[in-house]
Amino acid sequence: MFMKKKISVLVSGLLACSLLFSACGTSSSSSSGTSASSQSASSGETSGAWEPSGTITMVAAAAAGSGYDTSARQFSKLYNETGIVKQTIKVDNDAGGAGQVGYTNFYNNEKGATDQLIVASTATITGAIGNNWEVTYEDLTPICKLVVDSWVIVSKTGNDKYDSIEKVIEALKNDPSSLKIGAAAPPDPDYIGLVLFCQKIGVDPNAIQYVVYDGGGESVPALLGGDVDLCISTVGEFSSYVEAQQIKALAVASENSLSGAFEGVPTFKDLGYDFVYGNWRGIWGPSDMPAECLEYWQNASKALIETDEFKQTCDDMQWIIEPVIDDYDVWVADFASEIEEAMRVTGIIE
Repeated sequence: MFMKKKISVLVSGLLACSLLFSACGTSSSSSSGTSASSQSASSGETSGAWEPSGTITMVAAAAAGSGYDTSARQFSKLYNETGIVKQTIKVDNDAGGAGQVGYTNFYNNEKGATDQLIVASTATITGAIGNNWEVTYEDLTPICKLVVDSWVIVSKTGNDKYDSIEKVIEALKNDPSSLKIGAAAPPDPDYIGLVLFCQKIGVDPNAIQYVVYDGGGESVPALLGGDVDLCISTVGEFSSYVEAQQIKALAVASENSLSGAFEGVPTFKDLGYDFVYGNWRGIWGPSDMPAECLEYWQNASKALIETDEFKQTCDDMQWIIEPVIDDYDVWVADFASEIEEAMRVTGIIE
């Protein structure tokens, strides 16, 4: 359990910048006109050493249509369609306990396996800490973080009282109990994002009127109906409403400005707040994964993020390409430490 293990971390003064991210993902080019994916697949980065044989399984520790499931299906498809991984990757869903069932089964059943992967995200860390899972990242093999769905604060379009993040921060500092903010229940990553931001601006998150909904699907109608003043989640949850100009994105917790529906929305860093946070998505392996297998998947992932196919998928999904591959295990430990501290502040854990 996280609370009972000593985590060696590199803690920085930037609360969320230390969380997220070393960005890359620039495209490669060739004078011969070869596509980026073809270059990656034929570059030899994943050849000449160990390679998998037979069908590979990528586990989504949730039901079809969930964030885990969507990530698993997109990642497996991309590894195969770009030709970077020649063996078929199939997706298995193992739902239950907000991820706990899938991760526990993966740990118990796949030790040392070379043909098993599982999708991880911010929710993997928040769920493990907040719900006291017996299986944590320390029991598995972190391989890579690939993308991030950035955290964002939104208000109803036309709400002059809260039409800028500056007005929201002023209200939070003057009287945090005056605001009703809707999102998913703790320890959901959306709520933890609010806690981290409140820490950054010196506000007690426990003083806010926090109204629990089942994700953006319920919180947005509540916002439009005036039941809450603000909603928080990730960009993907709110994109269609922002495009329809029903809600206004006040600030996004991305490293750099976004495009599409969120073009022109300031980042918290633009506004002078060193706050970068989101629901990252990546891949882990089983415990005791052989070193050559870990190296294979890290090299394959480095090749994948350079492909046009990967970049197009990220545009379509509104994912930000902000990978961490080298020293990813250290990054995860740092991230887990920050999340654990945020949960102590709100009493989710002791």
